[in-house]
Amino acid sequence: MSPTLIELKLLPLIALVVGSMIGGGVFNLPSDLSEGASPGAILIGGLITGFGMMMLAFVYQRQAHAERHQRADQVVATLTEVRLNADASVTTRRAAEHYHQQRADDKT
Repeated sequence: MSPTLIELKLLPLIALVVGSMIGGGVFNLPSDLSEGASPGAILIGGLITGFGMMMLAFVYQRQAHAERHQRADQVVATLTEVRLNADASVTTRRAAEHYHQQRADDKT
């Protein structure tokens, strides 16, 4: 089986290069920090970064929670509308039956 060539367009190629640069930076960062910074500075940087990551996670959690409740409210509103339409339909049908019954009674 001969190998096939896959041509990358511009956007996937840029994403590949940026992803490689970020990935390489993540693995090089601890060694670069250990060469030029004191342990206290590294701990402070780690704490600030960890705090920022937790805040970002809480933002995503709050957004997911709000979207779930919004969808639930939409479902309840839709079901309420369906029920109200069904009730209106039943009421209309009963009124029509009552009207026709009265007309039938009047004729007899």
